[in-house]
Amino acid sequence: MRLPRLDSATWRAIITALQTLGSFLVALVAVPEVMEIVTQYYPAFVPIIVTGAGVISFIINLFRKDVKNY
Repeated sequence: MRLPRLDSATWRAIITALQTLGSFLVALVAVPEVMEIVTQYYPAFVPIIVTGAGVISFIINLFRKDVKNY
């Protein structure tokens, strides 16, 4: 298995997903009421936020001519 290059669409999607996860966790820690609401009413929504950002980043970068994939 080859690992993605640092400037590939796959690598950018992984980094975007990790950045989104980090930002989301910081926001949840900063406002505890939000974390309580999300865990009580929308627990399935958390993975969608993180994976959705990565998938969107991958799709955008995949179609850019100046970004190679692998």
